[in-house]
Amino acid sequence: MFFHYLKIAARALLEHRGHSLVAILGLAAGFACFSLSALWTRHEMTYDRFHRDPDRLLAIATPTVYATAGFSRINPYPLAAYLQETFPEVEGACSVNLNTDPLLKVDSARVPANLLAIDSSFLALFDVKIIEGDPGFTIQGSDKIAITAGKARQLFGDSSPLGRVVSIDGEKVTIGAVVTGYSRHTNYPFDFLQPIWVPNEGFSVSFCHTLARLLPGVDVEAFTAKLLEHEIKEEGRSIKQPRAFPLHTLRYRDPGIQREVKFHHVLLFSLAGALVILCALVNYLILFASRLRGRSRELALRVACGATSGSLFMLLLAELLLILLAATVAGLFLVFLARDLFVRLSGIELDVALHGEILLYTGAIILPVLALFGIFLAIARRETLQARLRGRRGVLVRLLPVGVQLVVGTGLLFCSAVMFRQVYFLRFTDLGFDHENAASLTVHQRGFPADRFCHQLLQMPLVTGAVDVMQPLMPEVMRSASSVDTWDDKPADAPGVHVYHVDVSLPYLDFYAPRLVAGEMLEERDPRTTVLLNESAAKAFGWNDATGKRFERFTVKGVIRDMHAHSPTLPPLPRNPPSTGWRSHPRATDLSSFATSPGRGRSAGGASSNSSRGKDGKGTACTKPASCTTTSSSRRTPS
Repeated sequence: MFFHYLKIAARALLEHRGHSLVAILGLAAGFACFSLSALWTRHEMTYDRFHRDPDRLLAIATPTVYATAGFSRINPYPLAAYLQETFPEVEGACSVNLNTDPLLKVDSARVPANLLAIDSSFLALFDVKIIEGDPGFTIQGSDKIAITAGKARQLFGDSSPLGRVVSIDGEKVTIGAVVTGYSRHTNYPFDFLQPIWVPNEGFSVSFCHTLARLLPGVDVEAFTAKLLEHEIKEEGRSIKQPRAFPLHTLRYRDPGIQREVKFHHVLLFSLAGALVILCALVNYLILFASRLRGRSRELALRVACGATSGSLFMLLLAELLLILLAATVAGLFLVFLARDLFVRLSGIELDVALHGEILLYTGAIILPVLALFGIFLAIARRETLQARLRGRRGVLVRLLPVGVQLVVGTGLLFCSAVMFRQVYFLRFTDLGFDHENAASLTVHQRGFPADRFCHQLLQMPLVTGAVDVMQPLMPEVMRSASSVDTWDDKPADAPGVHVYHVDVSLPYLDFYAPRLVAGEMLEERDPRTTVLLNESAAKAFGWNDATGKRFERFTVKGVIRDMHAHSPTLPPLPRNPPSTGWRSHPRATDLSSFATSPGRGRSAGGASSNSSRGKDGKGTACTKPASCTTTSSSRRTPS
């Protein structure tokens, strides 16, 4: 009997093929968007879920003024041992450092790999087993490393990798062990393991990540609250309010993790897919209600011939099922078309199992759709069929879908307006400095000839400027900050202000061309105690006119606009370009070369756009900047 209903439904759909096609395409687009976004959401929320008792694994973060989020997972090395000794709830803790792009060579050929520096506690904490070799790679100062079995097969085939020599950042090391790997669906992937380098500064230097495992039965939320109230006092350093995050939540909770698409964007994408489905469904129901009124005589005759409410429901449901089946097939086809783009953005490989998962998500959407259709039919039966038999017109069955579609359409228009406004803001907002057509190059090498390299870059046809700098703005690879406690016109009860420093030279100012708001731009003759402030720093000090004001030993010569080194949606940081002086570092040099259109240099309110001075004020410079960063002091941590 149901097959008979399907034939009747197919005829009705073919009779109104235009309306049917619109409904199928709308639902297909919604199914594809929602299924892919649900798959992506699950992928983001299941990082590190494969570990034994993943809820007991924690990542530790400490407060810092250097991170935009206010906290960082870069901690002192002794913190792991401190947690295990201080808190009885901690079963074990370890320190790690992850390098996702090491200069690693095998037989003089560079090999893409993830290199994880670990201490001896890592193996037990994450159930990594030694298949072959010995644990010498966990001893500090050892020249041994370990390789995963999968990476060993990839590089060496069936031959044993033990004793093979590889190069890491120019240093020769020997493979001393083969270990079991784990899923790459993790925040800490690895192909090679090496002993972590430990400085002698103890708690005064932060350079590694701290991971901990709690004992079975420990309440994670209670431990997190306890740790937040704890203050670490070691070696003259005080760390207040340390935080603990479940390791499997880092992917969407830590803003310091770099990703092309943010997690909340995925959720918005999922919501948009659900709205498209709802809008397409309501549109179909409006057309269905219109056709239902035209079929009221047919339905009345079926009732007169003994048709039950259940049989009428199955007759009308068959039409919706055909629509949903066609939309599901079309949605899978859209998924196939969007496969490459989706894989590139999400990093998820679409295989047969994942296509089954997409079908599961589609089925989860179809169930509430059927429930909504049943409610609609119940209303339609009362408002249309019975009302027509009594000589009245069904008003509710016509107005309800129109009202719902109006609300959904308004919501989509609002979301679209907000999205386009955000895109416009991100695209056209002045970041406070010149950043167009710029690229940066970072080189870490002792005694690197930076000036000569800049001259070589200038010989390239598309490069109009190159300059050696310490602290680039894009990308911002390091920060230096200090707390200021004394300044002009300071209220008696005002707390200290954290100010971020940027070491600049005249070529640096020429390149980035910061926008001068008040006062004058720095000049070569200015002493190191003469500085510029950005608008946020002047506001933090409570100055309406900051020109000529003093804080600590510095005098403000001018105020520049806030420079958004990150997204313009993030609040700018109080910055203090301290002087025209220059500081170099004996271990590392960072360069930035910038390709621009000819003659594109801009003046920065007093800074020459055609300067020929170098980092000493005399040598080489151009119309576009360069960038550098080092970690020469404990204040400087990667941003």
